[in-house]
Amino acid sequence: MLQDMLRYISDHWRGKLALSTAFWINTLGLALAVSALAAAPVVLAPTEDPNPSRIWLLLGAFMPVAPVLLAVSVWQIVGLWRSAERYRAGASRQLWRRALPFVCVASALAVIGGLLDGLFWSGRILLSQALIATIDQAY
Repeated sequence: MLQDMLRYISDHWRGKLALSTAFWINTLGLALAVSALAAAPVVLAPTEDPNPSRIWLLLGAFMPVAPVLLAVSVWQIVGLWRSAERYRAGASRQLWRRALPFVCVASALAVIGGLLDGLFWSGRILLSQALIATIDQAY
């Protein structure tokens, strides 16, 4: 099972998967999951009677996840681009051959924008909550 999963990851990276799979599942579907993961700290943060140590712990646990999410985003974009290039080489319709790079670039911008937006707001909200709770506890 692990070998199948690694082969799937490798096939996407190399552009060997069907363009529809690369786009709908690995780019769009996974982008939604990555955005939800990036926003998770905000959802998990306590809103009533915030404990500063819990918020700092949550922030500390979240920060190492950010590079992993960035790596997943790079994997998504590279695999999509390579699948699109492979598809373009065999496409018979000129419209698809010309439109595909724009679709890939728009998808890449959406994936990166969603990730950065989620990371920025999650980190900013958690940090402000932690600082406020720490100040409130001190006084």
